[in-house]
Amino acid sequence: MTTDLTDFCLDSDATLIDAVAKMNKNRSRTVMVVEAGKLTGLVSEGDVMRALLRGVDTYAPLGEVVNRSFRYLTTVDHQAAFTLFQERGFGLVPVVDDDFHLVDVITLEQTLARARLVD
Repeated sequence: MTTDLTDFCLDSDATLIDAVAKMNKNRSRTVMVVEAGKLTGLVSEGDVMRALLRGVDTYAPLGEVVNRSFRYLTTVDHQAAFTLFQERGFGLVPVVDDDFHLVDVITLEQTLARARLVD
Protein backbone atom coordinates (compact mmCIF):
# COMPACT_ATOMS: atom_id res chain seq x y z
CA MET A 1 0.00 0.00 0.00
CA THR A 2 1.40 3.36 -1.03
CA THR A 3 1.03 6.28 1.34
CA ASP A 4 -0.40 9.67 0.30
CA LEU A 5 2.89 11.49 -0.07
CA THR A 6 1.25 14.94 0.00
CA ASP A 7 0.84 14.47 3.76
CA PHE A 8 4.62 14.39 4.08
CA CYS A 9 5.96 16.75 1.40
CA LEU A 10 6.63 20.47 1.09
CA ASP A 11 8.83 22.49 -1.24
CA SER A 12 11.78 24.54 -0.04
CA ASP A 13 9.76 27.77 -0.24
CA ALA A 14 7.33 26.52 2.41
CA THR A 15 7.89 28.00 5.86
CA LEU A 16 8.84 26.56 9.23
CA ILE A 17 5.25 27.07 10.36
CA ASP A 18 4.04 25.12 7.28
CA ALA A 19 6.38 22.29 8.27
CA VAL A 20 5.05 22.22 11.82
CA ALA A 21 1.47 22.08 10.53
CA LYS A 22 2.36 19.24 8.15
CA MET A 23 4.17 17.34 10.94
CA ASN A 24 1.10 17.72 13.12
CA LYS A 25 -1.01 16.24 10.33
CA ASN A 26 1.27 13.35 9.39
CA ARG A 27 2.27 12.45 12.99
CA SER A 28 5.80 11.47 11.95
CA ARG A 29 7.69 14.49 13.33
CA THR A 30 9.28 15.00 9.89
CA VAL A 31 8.55 16.48 6.47
CA MET A 32 10.29 15.78 3.20
CA VAL A 33 11.41 18.64 0.98
CA VAL A 34 10.71 17.84 -2.66
CA GLU A 35 11.62 19.95 -5.70
CA ALA A 36 10.48 18.94 -9.20
CA GLY A 37 9.52 15.52 -7.86
CA LYS A 38 12.97 14.85 -6.40
CA LEU A 39 13.69 14.50 -2.70
CA THR A 40 16.20 17.17 -1.69
CA GLY A 41 16.09 16.93 2.09
CA LEU A 42 14.25 16.41 5.34
CA VAL A 43 13.15 18.73 8.12
CA SER A 44 12.48 17.20 11.53
CA GLU A 45 10.95 18.63 14.70
CA GLY A 46 14.49 18.85 16.02
CA ASP A 47 15.60 20.89 13.01
CA VAL A 48 12.71 23.29 13.61
CA MET A 49 13.50 23.63 17.33
CA ARG A 50 17.20 24.26 16.66
CA ALA A 51 16.28 26.89 14.05
CA LEU A 52 13.95 28.65 16.49
CA LEU A 53 16.65 28.63 19.17
CA ARG A 54 18.99 30.31 16.66
CA GLY A 55 16.37 33.01 16.15
CA VAL A 56 15.15 31.90 12.74
CA ASP A 57 11.71 33.36 12.02
CA THR A 58 8.73 30.97 11.91
CA TYR A 59 8.01 32.24 8.39
CA ALA A 60 11.53 31.54 7.12
CA PRO A 61 11.65 29.19 4.12
CA LEU A 62 12.54 25.57 4.75
CA GLY A 63 15.49 25.98 2.43
CA GLU A 64 17.23 27.70 5.36
CA VAL A 65 16.95 24.68 7.68
CA VAL A 66 16.58 21.62 5.46
CA ASN A 67 18.87 18.69 6.21
CA ARG A 68 20.34 17.58 2.89
CA SER A 69 22.31 14.73 4.44
CA PHE A 70 19.70 12.09 5.26
CA ARG A 71 19.06 8.36 5.21
CA TYR A 72 16.75 6.79 2.66
CA LEU A 73 15.87 3.43 1.12
CA THR A 74 15.46 2.41 -2.52
CA THR A 75 12.84 -0.25 -1.79
CA VAL A 76 10.01 -0.55 0.70
CA ASP A 77 11.80 -2.60 3.35
CA HIS A 78 10.16 -2.40 6.77
CA GLN A 79 12.96 -4.35 8.46
CA ALA A 80 15.63 -1.94 7.19
CA ALA A 81 13.39 0.98 8.14
CA PHE A 82 12.88 -0.47 11.63
CA THR A 83 16.64 -0.65 12.07
CA LEU A 84 16.94 3.04 11.13
CA PHE A 85 14.09 3.91 13.50
CA GLN A 86 15.88 2.10 16.34
CA GLU A 87 19.37 3.45 15.63
CA ARG A 88 18.49 7.02 14.65
CA GLY A 89 15.11 7.77 16.21
CA PHE A 90 13.61 8.69 12.84
CA GLY A 91 9.89 9.24 12.39
CA LEU A 92 9.95 8.27 8.73
CA VAL A 93 12.23 6.88 6.05
CA PRO A 94 11.80 8.07 2.45
CA VAL A 95 11.91 5.58 -0.42
CA VAL A 96 13.43 6.95 -3.64
CA ASP A 97 14.25 5.63 -7.10
CA ASP A 98 17.67 5.83 -8.78
CA ASP A 99 17.01 9.44 -9.83
CA PHE A 100 15.95 10.46 -6.31
CA HIS A 101 12.29 10.77 -7.24
CA LEU A 102 10.21 10.15 -4.15
CA VAL A 103 8.42 6.81 -4.53
CA ASP A 104 7.03 6.12 -1.06
CA VAL A 105 7.55 6.74 2.62
CA ILE A 106 7.77 4.31 5.51
CA THR A 107 6.62 5.65 8.86
CA LEU A 108 7.44 4.30 12.28
CA GLU A 109 3.70 3.92 12.91
CA GLN A 110 3.30 1.75 9.77
CA THR A 111 6.27 -0.40 10.68
CA LEU A 112 5.08 -0.97 14.22
CA ALA A 113 1.60 -1.84 12.95
CA ARG A 114 3.14 -4.41 10.59
CA ALA A 115 4.92 -5.91 13.57
CA ARG A 116 1.56 -5.90 15.41
CA LEU A 117 3.02 -3.77 18.19
CA VAL A 118 0.36 -1.07 17.89
CA ASP A 119 -3.27 -0.99 16.76
